Amino acid sequence: MKRAFIILALAISFGIVASQAADKPLDVRDLMTANQYRSAGLDKLSPEQMNALNADIANISVLAAAGRPADLENILTADQFRSAGLGQLGSDQMAALHGWLTGYLHAQSQVAGAPAAAVPGASAALAPAPAPAPAATTGSTTFGASMLKSTVEEPDSIHSYIVGKFTGWSGSTVFKLGNGQVWQQSEPADYSTQAMNPEVIIKKLRFGYLMTLPGRGQTVFVMRVQ
Repeated sequence: MKRAFIILALAISFGIVASQAADKPLDVRDLMTANQYRSAGLDKLSPEQMNALNADIANISVLAAAGRPADLENILTADQFRSAGLGQLGSDQMAALHGWLTGYLHAQSQVAGAPAAAVPGASAALAPAPAPAPAATTGSTTFGASMLKSTVEEPDSIHSYIVGKFTGWSGSTVFKLGNGQVWQQSEPADYSTQAMNPEVIIKKLRFGYLMTLPGRGQTVFVMRVQ
């Protein structure tokens, strides 16, 4: 019975975000601050996992209206939880994500007012969205170019490596990548290490570009300069 109620609630919830989805699918990177994004550990997720998490959140936006705190571990199926990459988050990061999500869903319920009747096609929205195909390698040369030009299409992220000896960053460090791009640290932060040609992932967020060192747990905001 409880399971049936949750499924019904999910179907009704699609009506709350329908108008937003008509223009653009929900993306938590458009809703979180940089600190919230990093505190929740979402910089660890791949673009495919972010897509799965966004689809799941879009389908549970009525829970706050019922006075329920957001708890993804007790809402999502095991497959949905795994597909969204949430198993790699620590307990503090999951708590930060749940705290943000509860506040967001409550705000959504206040804006939407009383839940609408069942929305045609809502059942189809309950299924996890298929992961998008990886961005074409040929498009990686445009990544970050929106900081140089006003209108350039680009993928959500790039994988590359820092050329040569890497010692970390210290305020305005410049990073020359193996793909020929040059990026510079854009936030005040310090990190020291020793590595040769370390792998990096740069993700495009609403509030900037975040560079991650896979396997090291270190991130820093950057801007493209060349």
